[in-house]
Amino acid sequence: VPELMQQMAIYFVQFRPANIAENQYHLLLKFLVENKQIADTTIFTLNYELLLDQCAYNLNLKIDPIGNSSSEDSLKVIKLHGGCNLVPDSTKLRVSRAATFTKDALFQGDAKYLVNPNEVLEFCLGDNGLPPIMSLIMRKKPVQVSSFILDNYQKIWKDTLSENNKVIIIGVNPNNEDSHIWEAVKTSPSKIYFVGTKDKIDKTLGNSNLQYEIIGNRFKESLEAILKILKEG
Repeated sequence: VPELMQQMAIYFVQFRPANIAENQYHLLLKFLVENKQIADTTIFTLNYELLLDQCAYNLNLKIDPIGNSSSEDSLKVIKLHGGCNLVPDSTKLRVSRAATFTKDALFQGDAKYLVNPNEVLEFCLGDNGLPPIMSLIMRKKPVQVSSFILDNYQKIWKDTLSENNKVIIIGVNPNNEDSHIWEAVKTSPSKIYFVGTKDKIDKTLGNSNLQYEIIGNRFKESLEAILKILKEG
């Protein structure tokens, strides 16, 4: 499994925006920059690739992967299930590629958030037998390396949803098995806006007391509505 996760990281790190000026991430971030809303925004993502990161760097934004920044030039990005560029700090946590260990073995240690995709490749092709910090794509999303980091990310998510914030969820249909994501949504005092499949959202959330509005099926067709919601402050 660790070797498989390394290969997945190599796969994910290859993706690039085909036309960054027309990319939905780029257009959203450009709006936030122009309206000086970067400092007040936290972006949570379940994706492992770096498309969002690349769009941010193209706008001269830094990435804050722990959500502490209050600067207009640093975008708070919390990768709830980890990412291909979130790797164990090899100076503090290292396991030889020749070593073997069971699926129940857990490794805890500091991590590095790599900006350069080539560094991800160097890590995954080097002598460290541990994979980047990415949840397995299975029930309960287990993670073998530095699980405390993702636990903290999920705490930030729950804390954010526990307050009265403006929340827009794009492209993620509710799944009750992912309780670490959806329990916080169901009990949130925030008004929630969804971009996704209406029948799946209504089926899961229709019996809750959550205030939510579905503004579209796809990111691209909903971008204008998203920007309008953000502009209203």
